[in-house]
Amino acid sequence: MALLALTVGAAGAAMAAGHRPAPKSAPQPAAPSLCQSGESVLYSCPFARGTGSVCMGGGHLHYRFGKPGQVAIDIVNKPDWSNVHMGSLVGHGLNAEDHIRFTNRGTDYIVYDGTAGPSSDRAAGARVLAGVEVRKDGRLLQRDKCMLPKEGSLLESQGSIQHSTPRGTNLDEDDDHNIWYGIAQ
Repeated sequence: MALLALTVGAAGAAMAAGHRPAPKSAPQPAAPSLCQSGESVLYSCPFARGTGSVCMGGGHLHYRFGKPGQVAIDIVNKPDWSNVHMGSLVGHGLNAEDHIRFTNRGTDYIVYDGTAGPSSDRAAGARVLAGVEVRKDGRLLQRDKCMLPKEGSLLESQGSIQHSTPRGTNLDEDDDHNIWYGIAQ
């Protein structure tokens, strides 16, 4: 109670001295998602041509791209998860990036999420790096940069993804694909 009175007293004193508390920023609207009912949104971000979402539900991981009601791409993990790989990089200056690569018919859909700058703290000025790259035979076909706000974090989702795979499944990215995606923009 004394702490509450002290806090209220300090705020009142600051206002009496002509200082007003900083206005609260309006909450960011949630990013649109292509996840279905019963699925968790692990990552979802609006792009110029549609929305990209990574969704988990019923032991399956999906990458979807399109517009609500018009999903153009829906890639689900194979039973042995051989078409899903995860990578994570930390570099100088606290640059950090995580990605999930979904492979379908020889084409890679790489969803990446990270930060770059002198700090990994977005509030301290770190740039948000989020997007999707589409590659075939290592050649870049398309790169879409996330138009914020986005929902979810690939780093925070890795544990739930790994927990949903069959015991002994290795989702670690190979060296040829464990590269920086967002920093290259």
